[in-house]
Amino acid sequence: MGTYDLEKEIYRILQDSSKIRGYNARLRSEYINLNDENRRLKVENSKLISQKACTEISLAKAEADNFAKSEEVKSLQSVINLLAPEYSNRSDSHVKSGPIGARMKHGGLEGSVSLRPSGASSLIGTSEALMEPKSSMDSKTGLDKLLPYILPFSIILFLLIAIMWFIIVKKLRNTQEIAEQYIQARDWHLQRLAVRSEAGKK
Repeated sequence: MGTYDLEKEIYRILQDSSKIRGYNARLRSEYINLNDENRRLKVENSKLISQKACTEISLAKAEADNFAKSEEVKSLQSVINLLAPEYSNRSDSHVKSGPIGARMKHGGLEGSVSLRPSGASSLIGTSEALMEPKSSMDSKTGLDKLLPYILPFSIILFLLIAIMWFIIVKKLRNTQEIAEQYIQARDWHLQRLAVRSEAGKK
Protein backbone atom coordinates (compact mmCIF):
# COMPACT_ATOMS: atom_id res chain seq x y z
CA MET A 1 0.00 0.00 0.00
CA GLY A 2 2.83 2.34 0.81
CA THR A 3 4.49 1.60 -2.54
CA TYR A 4 1.25 2.35 -4.40
CA ASP A 5 0.85 5.68 -2.63
CA LEU A 6 4.44 6.60 -3.41
CA GLU A 7 4.00 5.82 -7.11
CA LYS A 8 0.78 7.82 -7.14
CA GLU A 9 2.53 10.76 -5.53
CA ILE A 10 5.40 10.55 -8.02
CA TYR A 11 2.91 10.45 -10.92
CA ARG A 12 1.13 13.50 -9.54
CA ILE A 13 4.41 15.34 -9.15
CA LEU A 14 5.36 14.49 -12.74
CA GLN A 15 2.00 15.79 -13.95
CA ASP A 16 2.47 19.00 -12.00
CA SER A 17 5.97 19.36 -13.40
CA SER A 18 4.63 18.91 -16.93
CA LYS A 19 1.99 21.55 -16.27
CA ILE A 20 4.64 23.89 -14.91
CA ARG A 21 6.83 23.37 -17.99
CA GLY A 22 3.85 24.09 -20.25
CA TYR A 23 3.04 27.20 -18.25
CA ASN A 24 6.65 28.36 -18.46
CA ALA A 25 6.69 27.76 -22.21
CA ARG A 26 3.51 29.80 -22.58
CA LEU A 27 4.97 32.60 -20.47
CA ARG A 28 8.16 32.54 -22.54
CA SER A 29 6.12 32.78 -25.76
CA GLU A 30 4.15 35.70 -24.38
CA TYR A 31 7.38 37.37 -23.30
CA ILE A 32 8.84 36.96 -26.80
CA ASN A 33 5.68 38.41 -28.33
CA LEU A 34 5.74 41.35 -25.93
CA ASN A 35 9.43 41.92 -26.66
CA ASP A 36 8.75 41.93 -30.40
CA GLU A 37 5.86 44.35 -29.89
CA ASN A 38 8.11 46.57 -27.78
CA ARG A 39 10.76 46.64 -30.51
CA ARG A 40 8.11 47.41 -33.12
CA LEU A 41 6.80 50.28 -31.01
CA LYS A 42 10.32 51.63 -30.54
CA VAL A 43 10.93 51.56 -34.29
CA GLU A 44 7.59 53.29 -34.85
CA ASN A 45 8.51 55.87 -32.23
CA SER A 46 11.84 56.54 -33.93
CA LYS A 47 10.00 57.03 -37.24
CA LEU A 48 7.64 59.50 -35.58
CA ILE A 49 10.61 61.34 -34.07
CA SER A 50 12.21 61.55 -37.52
CA GLN A 51 8.97 62.86 -39.04
CA LYS A 52 8.71 65.43 -36.25
CA ALA A 53 12.29 66.51 -36.89
CA CYS A 54 11.59 66.90 -40.62
CA THR A 55 8.45 68.89 -39.84
CA GLU A 56 10.34 71.17 -37.47
CA ILE A 57 13.06 71.66 -40.08
CA SER A 58 10.44 72.57 -42.68
CA LEU A 59 8.79 75.00 -40.26
CA ALA A 60 12.13 76.58 -39.39
CA LYS A 61 12.94 76.97 -43.08
CA ALA A 62 9.53 78.51 -43.75
CA GLU A 63 9.99 80.91 -40.83
CA ALA A 64 13.43 81.87 -42.13
CA ASP A 65 12.00 82.50 -45.61
CA ASN A 66 9.14 84.56 -44.20
CA PHE A 67 11.52 86.55 -42.02
CA ALA A 68 13.84 87.21 -44.95
CA LYS A 69 10.92 88.31 -47.14
CA SER A 70 9.54 90.57 -44.41
CA GLU A 71 12.96 92.14 -43.89
CA GLU A 72 13.30 92.66 -47.63
CA VAL A 73 9.88 94.31 -47.78
CA LYS A 74 10.76 96.54 -44.82
CA SER A 75 14.06 97.58 -46.38
CA LEU A 76 12.43 98.33 -49.73
CA GLN A 77 9.68 100.28 -47.98
CA SER A 78 12.24 102.33 -46.07
CA VAL A 79 14.15 103.04 -49.28
CA ILE A 80 10.92 104.06 -51.00
CA ASN A 81 10.03 106.32 -48.08
CA LEU A 82 13.46 107.93 -48.28
CA LEU A 83 13.36 108.41 -52.03
CA ALA A 84 9.73 109.54 -52.28
CA PRO A 85 10.22 113.13 -50.95
CA GLU A 86 13.26 113.71 -53.14
CA TYR A 87 11.46 112.36 -56.18
CA SER A 88 8.43 114.55 -55.55
CA ASN A 89 10.65 117.61 -55.04
CA ARG A 90 12.50 116.79 -58.22
CA SER A 91 9.24 116.43 -60.14
CA ASP A 92 7.95 119.73 -58.77
CA SER A 93 11.19 121.51 -59.61
CA HIS A 94 11.16 120.01 -63.10
CA VAL A 95 7.58 121.14 -63.71
CA LYS A 96 8.26 124.60 -62.36
CA SER A 97 11.47 124.96 -64.37
CA GLY A 98 9.88 123.74 -67.64
CA PRO A 99 8.14 125.84 -70.26
CA ILE A 100 4.70 125.19 -68.74
CA GLY A 101 5.82 126.27 -65.31
CA ALA A 102 7.48 129.32 -66.71
CA ARG A 103 4.32 130.24 -68.58
CA MET A 104 2.19 129.64 -65.50
CA LYS A 105 4.60 131.66 -63.41
CA HIS A 106 4.53 134.53 -65.88
CA GLY A 107 0.92 134.04 -66.96
CA GLY A 108 -0.10 137.41 -65.65
CA LEU A 109 2.59 139.07 -67.68
CA GLU A 110 1.59 137.23 -70.85
CA GLY A 111 -2.06 138.11 -70.30
CA SER A 112 -1.24 141.73 -69.84
CA VAL A 113 1.01 141.73 -72.86
CA SER A 114 -1.61 140.01 -75.01
CA LEU A 115 -3.85 143.00 -74.43
CA ARG A 116 -1.29 145.20 -76.09
CA PRO A 117 -1.03 145.70 -79.85
CA SER A 118 0.34 142.90 -82.04
CA GLY A 119 3.61 144.75 -82.46
CA ALA A 120 4.58 143.71 -78.93
CA SER A 121 4.66 139.96 -79.88
CA SER A 122 8.33 140.28 -80.80
CA LEU A 123 9.05 141.46 -77.28
CA ILE A 124 7.24 138.39 -75.86
CA GLY A 125 9.25 136.04 -78.09
CA THR A 126 12.45 137.71 -76.96
CA SER A 127 11.49 137.36 -73.27
CA GLU A 128 10.65 133.65 -73.75
CA ALA A 129 13.98 133.08 -75.51
CA LEU A 130 15.74 134.69 -72.56
CA MET A 131 13.79 132.53 -70.08
CA GLU A 132 14.61 129.15 -71.75
CA PRO A 133 18.31 129.10 -70.67
CA LYS A 134 17.20 129.98 -67.16
CA SER A 135 14.80 126.98 -67.04
CA SER A 136 17.55 124.63 -68.25
CA MET A 137 19.85 126.04 -65.58
CA ASP A 138 17.14 125.45 -62.96
CA SER A 139 16.79 121.78 -64.04
CA LYS A 140 20.57 121.30 -63.86
CA THR A 141 20.56 122.88 -60.43
CA GLY A 142 17.87 120.39 -59.31
CA LEU A 143 19.98 117.48 -60.54
CA ASP A 144 23.01 118.88 -58.78
CA LYS A 145 21.00 119.09 -55.58
CA LEU A 146 19.88 115.46 -55.98
CA LEU A 147 23.35 114.04 -56.65
CA PRO A 148 24.61 114.33 -53.02
CA TYR A 149 21.68 112.18 -51.85
CA ILE A 150 22.26 109.35 -54.33
CA LEU A 151 25.46 108.07 -52.69
CA PRO A 152 24.02 107.86 -49.12
CA PHE A 153 20.91 106.11 -50.42
CA SER A 154 23.08 103.63 -52.33
CA ILE A 155 25.16 102.95 -49.21
CA ILE A 156 22.02 102.45 -47.10
CA LEU A 157 20.55 100.08 -49.68
CA PHE A 158 23.79 98.10 -49.85
CA LEU A 159 23.95 97.82 -46.06
CA LEU A 160 20.34 96.65 -45.89
CA ILE A 161 20.98 93.98 -48.51
CA ALA A 162 24.14 92.85 -46.68
CA ILE A 163 22.26 92.61 -43.37
CA MET A 164 19.46 90.63 -44.98
CA TRP A 165 21.94 88.25 -46.59
CA PHE A 166 23.74 87.73 -43.26
CA ILE A 167 20.45 86.98 -41.48
CA ILE A 168 19.37 84.50 -44.17
CA VAL A 169 22.73 82.69 -44.13
CA LYS A 170 22.66 82.49 -40.32
CA LYS A 171 19.13 81.10 -40.30
CA LEU A 172 20.04 78.50 -42.93
CA ARG A 173 23.11 77.44 -40.96
CA ASN A 174 21.07 77.06 -37.77
CA THR A 175 18.48 75.02 -39.65
CA GLN A 176 21.19 72.80 -41.13
CA GLU A 177 22.78 72.23 -37.70
CA ILE A 178 19.40 71.30 -36.20
CA ALA A 179 18.77 68.87 -39.04
CA GLU A 180 22.18 67.24 -38.59
CA GLN A 181 21.60 66.88 -34.84
CA TYR A 182 18.23 65.24 -35.41
CA ILE A 183 19.69 62.88 -38.02
CA GLN A 184 22.56 61.89 -35.72
CA ALA A 185 20.16 61.27 -32.83
CA ARG A 186 17.90 59.20 -35.07
CA ASP A 187 20.79 57.09 -36.40
CA TRP A 188 22.11 56.53 -32.88
CA HIS A 189 18.66 55.50 -31.68
CA LEU A 190 18.19 53.11 -34.60
CA GLN A 191 21.61 51.56 -33.98
CA ARG A 192 20.70 50.97 -30.34
CA LEU A 193 17.43 49.36 -31.40
CA ALA A 194 19.27 47.11 -33.86
CA VAL A 195 21.79 46.05 -31.20
CA ARG A 196 19.01 45.28 -28.73
CA SER A 197 17.11 43.34 -31.37
CA GLU A 198 20.15 41.21 -32.17
CA ALA A 199 20.82 40.65 -28.46
CA GLY A 200 17.20 39.60 -27.92
CA LYS A 201 17.36 37.12 -30.80
CA LYS A 202 20.54 35.56 -29.37
